[in-house]
Amino acid sequence: MTDVDDPHDELDPPTVDEPERRLHFDEMHPLIADAAQEDWERGDYPAALQDAWFALRDLARQRLNQPNLDGSQLMERIGDTTPQLPLTGMSNDTERDMHRGVWRFLTGVAFYVRNPEMHQTESPVEGDRAGAFERLAVMSICARHLEAASSPVAVDEAVDEASQPRFPATREAADDLIHSVPTGRRPELVEKLMDRVKDAADANDGTKARNLRIVYHRALHRLGTEDAPVRVAANRCGRWIADDDTLILGIEMVTPTVYELLERRHQDKVALAVIDDLSAGIVNRGVRSGAVLEEATARLFPAVSDERRADLLDTLVSRLGGGWDAQAYATRLACMLAPHFTEADAERVVSALVRALLEDSPFDATDELNQAFERLPEQFVDVFHRELLAKYRPNAPGAYIGRNLLQRMGSDVPEPNL
Repeated sequence: MTDVDDPHDELDPPTVDEPERRLHFDEMHPLIADAAQEDWERGDYPAALQDAWFALRDLARQRLNQPNLDGSQLMERIGDTTPQLPLTGMSNDTERDMHRGVWRFLTGVAFYVRNPEMHQTESPVEGDRAGAFERLAVMSICARHLEAASSPVAVDEAVDEASQPRFPATREAADDLIHSVPTGRRPELVEKLMDRVKDAADANDGTKARNLRIVYHRALHRLGTEDAPVRVAANRCGRWIADDDTLILGIEMVTPTVYELLERRHQDKVALAVIDDLSAGIVNRGVRSGAVLEEATARLFPAVSDERRADLLDTLVSRLGGGWDAQAYATRLACMLAPHFTEADAERVVSALVRALLEDSPFDATDELNQAFERLPEQFVDVFHRELLAKYRPNAPGAYIGRNLLQRMGSDVPEPNL
């Protein structure tokens, strides 16, 4: 019989079987490797598991702030669907499933590794190097997730930082602070920020309340009505809005998505309050007064119902026909609302604004408009330019205002007849 070479003889053996490619002891998480190494090197596998467990347990105690718990009782404190200590980002189903898996690993380690070593006279891994290594590897996975998880005090620390007078109240600083808290802890962060805003408002500490509100609004940024932090916020805002004594506080905390979740009666209460606020707002010699909900009005305008939107625009147009201080405030707010105007909205508001600029007793809104021009939407500027150009009359009382604005927008306009 002729020998036939086996074609598989020339193939390299699987790399998984190469010693240099295997998982080594020192590749495990340092917490586990460092705790178990001395015992491992002398072949005392039960002691290696015990010391690794103590290290893992102490890390869990620190993260949970539970220095006196042990075993499965400690690990169960981590929690499942609404965990006290999220072990992943918890931002999607995969991460939530992974959290539940690691949490079960940790509880399993308590039963499968810790209890036999603590309660049995003969260890299951006595002389079993492979079995001990497998157990250490599972603890290594758990240690990596525990180390990355934030302690419950992380939320309090974030809120404390946002409460500091010198906290840089910018979007960038707020975003950076928010990202230091795991996504799964965002509902708790939102709730505690709201607690602290209420405390600051009660203490008449406007600076602290404003800084906290900025962080709060960024914490809800881009979240939808189905997201837990938004629902937490809507629940609290609804209670505040229902009470006249905390109505203003509630409105200042409402976002467009939170507004969608409010009861209809609370939505109307908010809309009517911002309309009343617009009716009271004035700008006198550059100083704004009378209104306290300017930012909230601009923020919520896209979310209000068509009926209330029409009411708000009616009030805005009415203010543009009032005295100089009312016209100046209405101009300021119109520039803030402009990004949310429909073409019909823009036409109506601009018509009233141009009429106010060029009427017999004109007010000079040049400062308000110059400050806003760079950020105004192109559609609004185009409508304003067209309307101003159509109504400009060289010898009208307000011609100098119209002329200055038109020249700023690049239009050549005739000088008045002298």
